[in-house]
Amino acid sequence: MASPDFRQRLDVLIIKGNALNQLGRYSDALRAYESAIRLVDAMPEAPDKHERFITAASGMGDAYLGQDNRVKAIDSWRQAMAATRIQFGDDHPQVASILVCIGTVQLNADEIEPARNSFGEAIAVFRASGHSESFGAAVALQNLALTHLMKGELPRAAQFAKEAFVAASAHGPELRGQVQELQRKIEDAKICPMAATINPQLLKPEATEFPEIPLNDRTMSPPSPLAARPTANRPGRTRLAAARPMGR
Repeated sequence: MASPDFRQRLDVLIIKGNALNQLGRYSDALRAYESAIRLVDAMPEAPDKHERFITAASGMGDAYLGQDNRVKAIDSWRQAMAATRIQFGDDHPQVASILVCIGTVQLNADEIEPARNSFGEAIAVFRASGHSESFGAAVALQNLALTHLMKGELPRAAQFAKEAFVAASAHGPELRGQVQELQRKIEDAKICPMAATINPQLLKPEATEFPEIPLNDRTMSPPSPLAARPTANRPGRTRLAAARPMGR
C-alpha cells in the first residue's frame, strides 16, 4: 500500500501540472504530469491509483491542446476515458465529459462526423448516468445540433437545439444565449436551406470556439481549486465558459 507521503508527492505534482496549465506553461505542465504518471505506475493496485491517473492523463490532454497538438490531446483524453471506464463503468458521467472535450476538438477541426459520434455517445452516457440536464449534456446537445445544421439536416438540428435549450436553462444566460443563437441560425436555414451547407464556417462563432467541459468535471482526484480547466488564451482560442461541477 502506498504511503501517505508517496500520495502527497503525487498529488503535489498533479496540482503543479494544473497550475502550470492555467499559466499557459504547457511544456512544464507536461513534465509534471509525466512525473505524476511515473509515480502512479509505481503505486500498488488501488482505486485512488486509477483516479490519479485519470486526473493526470486528462491534464496532459489540456496541455497538449494548449500546444495545438490535438492528436496527442485526444489520445491523452482517451487514455483517461479508458481508465474511467475500467474503474467506474461505461456509464460514469466522467466518460461523457471527456467525450465532449474530444468532440469539441474534432468540431473545431471541422471533423464533423467524428464530432457527431463523440457528442452522440456523450449524450447517451449523460442520460444513462442521470445527468441529462448537466452543463456537459447541454454543451453536447448544442454541438450535436450544430453538426446536423452544418450537414443541412434541419429537423434533427432543431430537435437537438430544443433539447439543448431545456438542459441549458439551469446554467446561466451565456449558454442559453448561445443555444438561442443556434436556434436562430436553424430557422434562417429553413428559409434558405442551402445556407447551412454552402459554407459551414459561417455557422461557427467568429472565434471558432465552442463550450468545453472544465477539467474538474472530468477528473477524479485530487480535489483542489487549481483543478479547473485552464482558460488562458491559446492560439485561436477564447476564454471558456465557466461550468458548475457535476456531483460525483
